[in-house]
Amino acid sequence: MDGLILYLVSEVTMKKLIIILVLICSLNLDAKNLIVDIGLAQFMGAEDKTVLDFSYSFADTNLHFVYDSDGIYNGEIYFDVLLTPTSGTAQRARWIMPVSVRDYNGSFQEVFFGKQQFSLNPGEYKIDILVMDHQDTNTRANIEFSYNVKSFISNEPMVSDIQLAQLIEKASETKRQWTDMFYRNGYYVVPKPTATFSDQTRDLLQYTELYNLKQLKDDGAALIYEVYDNSQTRVLDFKKKLRIVGNSIVDVEPIPIDTLATGAYFFHVFIQSPADNPNFETEHSIRKFYYSNSQKKPETKQYFIENLPFEKSEFAVMSEETVEDMIEKCLLIAEAREKETYNTIKGKKSDLKAKQRFLFRFWGARDYDSTTAHNDGLADFRYRLKYCEDFFTFGKTPGWKTDKGYVTLKYGNPSRIDHENRYSDQNPYEVWHYDNLYSGTYFIFVEKGGLKNWRLVHSTVPGELYYPEWQSLHLRESRFDTNDEDHFNNYNTSPKGF
Repeated sequence: MDGLILYLVSEVTMKKLIIILVLICSLNLDAKNLIVDIGLAQFMGAEDKTVLDFSYSFADTNLHFVYDSDGIYNGEIYFDVLLTPTSGTAQRARWIMPVSVRDYNGSFQEVFFGKQQFSLNPGEYKIDILVMDHQDTNTRANIEFSYNVKSFISNEPMVSDIQLAQLIEKASETKRQWTDMFYRNGYYVVPKPTATFSDQTRDLLQYTELYNLKQLKDDGAALIYEVYDNSQTRVLDFKKKLRIVGNSIVDVEPIPIDTLATGAYFFHVFIQSPADNPNFETEHSIRKFYYSNSQKKPETKQYFIENLPFEKSEFAVMSEETVEDMIEKCLLIAEAREKETYNTIKGKKSDLKAKQRFLFRFWGARDYDSTTAHNDGLADFRYRLKYCEDFFTFGKTPGWKTDKGYVTLKYGNPSRIDHENRYSDQNPYEVWHYDNLYSGTYFIFVEKGGLKNWRLVHSTVPGELYYPEWQSLHLRESRFDTNDEDHFNNYNTSPKGF
């Protein structure tokens, strides 16, 4: 592993789009990949200052864990953030976030979230970020970039940045035990720096603050929510009449997005006044997000000018061997329509260009932001492939061809994992829960022969292997049962859906 990757998700404005910045740092050969998602959102602060919310998330597989005497695995992630203005005094914050898991075997189990706040004067800043595994300092990522901290000093109504969230609960109603870092104006808000949602979540959870509302009291006002696709076509819009109970209020209206097809979108929030016949409109606060809907395929738009971007793409120069390898992997996650399209060209060994164009269109439909040269959807897929290679490879079978690899590539990481029979004579098995996929589903994997040969034996996901009597067949009396043919044969699972 020769690099580290850090994703930065920032606010989108009408004048400038800064969505996802990806940095790959060259390090020594002993370095490990570190994936940290970072989100920035700005709010009005005290004394004419701006509050910058620095939120982050990371998977447990990023860290080295140490087992303690209480049976707990402990890890620590270290942050060093330096904000340097073009004039004035720099601010620096260093902190360590400790994390713990009760049962860790190197496979993904949990994503951790955190947040830090900075009170800043408006203006241009250079931001330097260093993130490091505190118990394995070879694992680190660093990035620097320019950033504009805006001013909320105005007499006109204004809208803060939009903070997309993993979870929002009213403080007076919650039954959870919360840390103070997530508290803001009567709510506990867990930010979602990835800005990536799936049909496991029906609503887009968002936290927004509205300022300087007193002048709107007499003529009324409405809060407008709009969603645009990558071609800037409006696909959703909602209006809510504002109840103005003070000069500033908080809005946490959930936005239903389950009707959207898979793709990248831009979420707008702004104020109009008067509500019925508006003649005033605030600047739009805009946040980009990506939505994956297993029930609605990506909407691919074909243009006559496709030739030029295709010829400039990596697919146009791929060898036949590379193309065949890439297509085999893509078909794991392809829609039925895309598989039908490929079936019309797969027998044409000599038509390499047709297969290259298939890949170009396939990944073009999954590009989070088609306005940039970097295809983030393809980058995410390649990261998942690398993850499967690192954690699921079995014998001569690459990780993506194993059952666990297939499920990870197609459905992502599970909500949680239950480990069963780890210390008994029977075959161990794992239950991968997807709490919001089809209102709650799961996959069951059994380890065959005690050799980390994990086989999918049952699932409640429509279209996947369904065998509710799996225990009678797969839970043998001995986990090292030599009658199990899988114990002797090399594991070579064919990817589903081919």
